[in-house]
Amino acid sequence: MHIGTLAITRNPPGFYARSSQSRQERVCARLHALVRIVGWLPTNDQKFEYALKMFETQVGEAIQYWLAAATLNEVARLNTATLTALNRTPSFWITARVAMENQAILTAGKIYGQRRANPYNIDSLFDVLRALRATVFSRDALAARKRRMSDNADEWLPQFMKGVHVPTATDIDRLHQLSKRHRKTYEAQYADVRILHVAHSAIADPNVRWAIFQKTRVSDFAKLIIFLNQLQDALWNMYYNGRRPTLRPMAYSVQSLVGKKLEDLRNNRNQEHIVAETRKCLAIFTQAAVPQRAQSSAP
Repeated sequence: MHIGTLAITRNPPGFYARSSQSRQERVCARLHALVRIVGWLPTNDQKFEYALKMFETQVGEAIQYWLAAATLNEVARLNTATLTALNRTPSFWITARVAMENQAILTAGKIYGQRRANPYNIDSLFDVLRALRATVFSRDALAARKRRMSDNADEWLPQFMKGVHVPTATDIDRLHQLSKRHRKTYEAQYADVRILHVAHSAIADPNVRWAIFQKTRVSDFAKLIIFLNQLQDALWNMYYNGRRPTLRPMAYSVQSLVGKKLEDLRNNRNQEHIVAETRKCLAIFTQAAVPQRAQSSAP
């Protein structure tokens, strides 16, 4: 029996311990109420920053829940002392691991699911990108943001602006097409799990339940949520730094992340931070639960 562990974070790290999505939805409702009551309208920058923050929150939740559970499993597989410690209270750790895996699948559905049930899905993000591209990503808009963020911006801004890329409609379309590949993976492998098993008790026959899980691939889910992290990173740098929308390589295999030294895991990367936090938590728990002489070095 392998068990897993818990932890959450991001940017650099933004803590998402509670249901951040519902909190963001409440904020959005209040903004709409302000518009109706006092006629306040957000600027284009505020509209995009809100959409980006909503997306960042969803991505952070999916990655952190999934990799916390996966790291728990992987460390227990590698370290017999940790496995012994976890199996002193196995029901709790199994419950924690399954809850995190289910929450990751639910959150992925908020992003990749159809808009009628998920109003802040990835399509709504691209709608905002297309509607605001010509204004919020212009050179003048970026220069204004830099001046707001730095008191001495005029000293370095002219040189900085020489390397700025203004995204084109083709850039946005390319990113959207890439997201659709991962949506196909979600719909083919995980949509039924989310809808019929996690979100609703729609399956009574264990053979049917087994069949829908047989379609899933853990590595494919890891790839689709790491793509979301790459996309969020690209959009953030496109908006705040005028960079080309390039998807930077990011490790997604829990085996490779657990295999790294703790000091080599970067604190400002969603996936690396949560793996490090989970490993630290398990090391503390193992040390407290298992006599020193029975422990091996925790990964």
